[in-house]
Parts: sequence; structure tokens; C-alpha cells
Amino acid sequence: MMQPTSSASTDHIDANSVQLTVQMLKKKAQVTVEIRVNSTVQDLRAAAADKLKLSCPGYLMLIFNNEQLADHQHINQLGLTSDSFIIGKRCFQRGELMGKFEIDPTSLDPKYDYDLTRETKPLVGKTFMRGQYQYEPPYGWMRTALKVVDEYEDNTWLGPDGIRSETATGEWPVSYHGTSKRNLRGIVQDGFKIGPRDRFGPAIYSSPSLENVANYYASTFTYQGKSYSLALQNRVNPEHLTVYEPVVTGLPGFPYWLSPQQDPDHGGYHVRPYGILTREVRATPGSSWFDYFLSYFD
Repeated sequence: MMQPTSSASTDHIDANSVQLTVQMLKKKAQVTVEIRVNSTVQDLRAAAADKLKLSCPGYLMLIFNNEQLADHQHINQLGLTSDSFIIGKRCFQRGELMGKFEIDPTSLDPKYDYDLTRETKPLVGKTFMRGQYQYEPPYGWMRTALKVVDEYEDNTWLGPDGIRSETATGEWPVSYHGTSKRNLRGIVQDGFKIGPRDRFGPAIYSSPSLENVANYYASTFTYQGKSYSLALQNRVNPEHLTVYEPVVTGLPGFPYWLSPQQDPDHGGYHVRPYGILTREVRATPGSSWFDYFLSYFD
């Protein structure tokens, strides 16, 4: 006699099936789906969407190990087991991707996003301070906020929220670091790690001068047919900071900030990224900016 099957019990799962749990972002909804191991992600998406009562499976994004799952992938090839934890995200458009940065959406904190793409620098004489150092807001850039509140021992290093010109007690100063899309995920997940750069010794290199960071060190990437420049906005522990002024770096208006005691493996995060900055690159052939990037990628 044929035994009935049920997605609500593990009693009838054979070696060719697996039960997968999908936990929705921003909701407490969690569903468990029984599926054959030779099924595709498209099958899993359809089954999960049905249990979540979503009108269209195409509006459900599935993420595993910080990677967005694609419809053509097979369950057994992905190594998914009954212990696997899959994140689900409801999309606003069919087939939506994880976004410009291709990182786990749980690493982001959208309520602190800020659009400065249309903002210009204030009049001469207007200054902002963060951690006893002058702060240059990222005018002309879009800031996508990283989830950092309550992620460390306290939130003093961030200072009070909101637009202000003065510094706060215990607040860390702001710096910028040019990076590439390829390296972004590792920095967001694991923190900065000291690299081989040794002009002034091994350290994490950053600067309070965003424009110089953009001109010299920010890489570009393409998203939906447009090119963007990419940098990270950070807070830097002033107790583990060495400053090399422009007269030493040889670059006008471009101080280097060195943080030589970055040790994330033991909880020593002395450079903490808290925002991803992007700015559309609208260069035209023949311009110095366009030629610079051509040489960069040659």
C-alpha cells in the first residue's frame, strides 16, 4: 500500500528529499518546504511562495550563504540540507537581484540611507566635526547604510544620529576608503584586513578626503548599464590612528590615515565601515576622467 506524503512531517522523507526552511526578512513568517534533491531553485521558490501565499514566485528572492539563488541551480548541487537556513526577501519587481553590491541584504540598514547626489558643498566657513577631526560629508554621493548599530560593544563611536556640525564625546572621526565591488563583500562580512601596502608601513589606509580617495583609489562597476564609482565611509578609532599630512604624502589636500592595529579575528575593529558610497560616472571619451579609468582597467 502506498504511503501518503506530507510536507508537515519528516516521517515520510526519503533519501531523495530534503526539508528546507525559508525565513522571510522583515517578517516573522517562516515556512518549511519538502522538496526532491534533484529539484531546481525554481521549484523551491514556487513551493515556498505558495506557502507564503505570494501571488507570484518571481517576487520571492532566496538567499543562502550570502548568495542569491538562481532558478536553474539544483538543490543537490548547492549542498542544501535540512540544516540549511535560507533567507527569503519579498521583491518589488519580478526577478529582482540582490542589488548593486551583491551582498546579503541583512548587512544593510535602509533607514539610515541618505541621498546626497544633488547636494553641493556649503559656503566657505561652514565646517562639520566628528571625533575632533573635520568631517567632509559625501556630497554628490548616494550612501547605502550598513547595519552597525548594536553590532559592537556600544554605539558611542557613531555619535548621535542626525545632521550636526559639532562632535560628540567618544565619537570616532570619519574617513573614506576606495575599494572594488569584488572586495566589498569580504570587508562588509569580515571587516578590513591589513594588506601588503607598505608606503608608510602595514596598516589600513584611509583618508578624510573623499574626492582624493575617489580620484586615486575608488574602482568602478557597472549596474543596469550605468557606471558607478565605489568607496566606503568609515569610523576610525582615534587611539589607534597615525596621520600623514599632505606635506608628507606629497599629494595636495590628501592626508593618509593609517590604522595599524586592525585585528578582526580577535575583535579589534579599529576601522569600521558604516556606509557604502556610490556616484555615477558620467565621463565622455577624451576627458581625463575617462582616460584614467581606461588605463585603470587595461
